[in-house]
This record gives sequence, C-alpha cells and structure tokens, in this order.
Amino acid sequence: MSKVAALFSGFHRDFCVCREPSKRRSLNSVSRIVFVKDRQYIRDAVESLVHPAEKIPPRAAARILIAEDRESMRDALKHLFKLRKDWEVCGEAQDGKEAVRKAEELHPDLIVMDYKMQDTDGLQAADRIFKVLPDVPVVLFTLYKTHELERAARQIGVRCVVGKEEGVHTLLHAIESQLPEPVN
Repeated sequence: MSKVAALFSGFHRDFCVCREPSKRRSLNSVSRIVFVKDRQYIRDAVESLVHPAEKIPPRAAARILIAEDRESMRDALKHLFKLRKDWEVCGEAQDGKEAVRKAEELHPDLIVMDYKMQDTDGLQAADRIFKVLPDVPVVLFTLYKTHELERAARQIGVRCVVGKEEGVHTLLHAIESQLPEPVN
C-alpha cells in the first residue's frame, strides 16, 4: 500500500491527497473519504473528488408555476426565474381557478402564488391544489403578509409566505429552500 498523506484542515474542510507534500491538490469540500488499496487507483479516486461537477449529468430544470393576477408582476417573476439555469417557468395563471387547473395539468415542482387575486385568493387555490397534488410546495408571495395569514397558510399546507416588500432575494431563497434536492 502506498503512503498517501491525507491532510485535513478543520474549519474549511479542505482535503488534500499527495504522494509528496509539495505537490498536493486541494478540494473545497468533502462529503466522503475514499480509501484506496492500490496506488494506481489513487488518481481515479482523487479525480472523482476534485472534479465531481464534470462527472455529474445535468439534471432537469425545476418546473415552476406562477400564479399572479398582475401581468407586470408575472412577467417580472418569469424573467427573474429565467436567470436561473436550473429553473423553468412551466406555466402562468392570472387567477386562483386557473392556478388550480394549470397545477393539475402541468404538475409543477413548485408554485409561486399571490394571495389576493381576482376570483379566488391564494389560500383557497392552494387548498384545492393540495387535494390533487399534496406534495407540491407552494410559496405565497404577497403584499398582505401578516402573522394571521402565515398561520392560516401553514394550516392548509403552504410551506412559506414571503412579503413582496421583503424583496426578490428573500423570494429566491424561499424557492430554493422548498425545491426538492437534485437526485444524482
């Protein structure tokens, strides 16, 4: 068995593998440690840790349905989400009834829904959607965020309520936290 120096530095979780301490390759983070019995397999083992992104096949984009009664806000959200390579707007709805119909038709990975819409509010629409698609995350994006609204939303299964005044960074973070983890 070859002598391999494995150096760990605590806080940064860097991992270095080398045969000679002066010629080491660093990793930004490590999720596993690979033990290798034969020297010829060390390069393959380390290479899979050093360049994992090159070996992972691309995953399908997360499909997001936007339910918002104001066309200008729908367009703004659509353009914002298009900036993310791993997100795709699969549909748009301008009221609650259309949101329910589109959710049943499109089976999105996540729904961003306004609370106040023309015919049906976002909670009523989400409640109807959960009867058909109980596992789809809904992020309520509203001007009317209150503790009462948050409580009512959680009771029916809405996972997250974001006030429009909180800004797009908060919305993006909420969406990221609700999307399923990629399967590699």
